[in-house]
Amino acid sequence: FQYNSMLLGILLLSIWCLARGAATSASDSKAAFKWDLLGAFFYALLLGMKHLYLLLAPLYFAYLLRHCCFVPTTTKKVPTFSLERFFALAVVTGTTLVLPYVPILLATESGQRLDQLLQIISRLFPYQRGLVHSYWAANVWAVYVFADKCIRFVLGRVGLASIHLPDVPPSVCSILLLIGLLPAMTYAWKAATAMLQGKMPSDRATSFFVTATAFCSMSGFMLAYHVHEKAILSGIIPLTLVAVQSKPNAQLFLRTSCLGHFG
Repeated sequence: FQYNSMLLGILLLSIWCLARGAATSASDSKAAFKWDLLGAFFYALLLGMKHLYLLLAPLYFAYLLRHCCFVPTTTKKVPTFSLERFFALAVVTGTTLVLPYVPILLATESGQRLDQLLQIISRLFPYQRGLVHSYWAANVWAVYVFADKCIRFVLGRVGLASIHLPDVPPSVCSILLLIGLLPAMTYAWKAATAMLQGKMPSDRATSFFVTATAFCSMSGFMLAYHVHEKAILSGIIPLTLVAVQSKPNAQLFLRTSCLGHFG
């Protein structure tokens, strides 16, 4: 449905590339950089295909900025920033994101290109559809809307039907979502620093981004505006990569999978 299986496959490819880069960051910085670029390319490709993966952008930004654009040195304990690597990362991601729109703009008359871009943006973010989807996703806003309906029903019985919970604008959802993503962004920065300094074991280095991706996907599912119920798959599927590594990971995957499919 809507190519979700293919999109999740591209997400797994991106995560796998970053995991390979994390595993080699302490021993081979150049190889890790190449894997990071490939992971960034796949994520940019994924984002171009479906904008709903935008909620993972803060995580990718924090991790790649630290792990890809800073280089460990033998003379300093703190990794140094590399402008060359930053430029390479910007070119890879920027080119991948911009190229799909070039044919659209070339096929549009010069005076209407801005209107065409605005039309695309309005269709990508249709805020007029409301806070929740027609089939409510089991998140914070479903509870909020249910509480609002209960209040309207009870107070309507006593002639106070005009009283209800305040409407939640998209800006509030965006702020709450960003706050929800901050722990993952902070940990991604610290984890990338530990990898560059060789202080993180290889097994943790290869699995941390998987759990961070699942955390951000769950945060988006719970707090984002107008969430579809299928968005839970973005949090469940990546956990399959670490479900066989340990008993806690297996338990986490089993609980998440059950809640996602039956909740």
